[in-house]
Amino acid sequence: MDAEVREAVLRGDFSGAIKRLTTLIESEQGADPLRLAQLRCNRAGCYERLELYKHVVKDCDQALQLDPNHLRSYIRKGHAIRRLNKKKEWQKYVDVAKAKLEIAGDVDIELLLQLRELVNHPFELP
Repeated sequence: MDAEVREAVLRGDFSGAIKRLTTLIESEQGADPLRLAQLRCNRAGCYERLELYKHVVKDCDQALQLDPNHLRSYIRKGHAIRRLNKKKEWQKYVDVAKAKLEIAGDVDIELLLQLRELVNHPFELP
């Protein structure tokens, strides 16, 4: 993670972190898609802390277009969909996420377990 972003997050300045991440995303267009997916997912995490769940879903969707196997984006998107209370979208999300669980290869086991826990529980607001 970028040092400026890390410092802003540690200070609780999520708006500042979002601004820096936006600058990085814009300056790295055409760069490595995996890097751009990570930047978008990081920005989604900042939006999540500010409870801007529509922005979380949007950034996670864009991250998943860049890297369809980005598990952290699936996890963040799932939490945001729940917070938005979108039951129809939740079911579509669960179907796609469960398919990812079935084909997950060499991935971070902690992320895999978080995703599995998220999709195996019925829709309910936290």
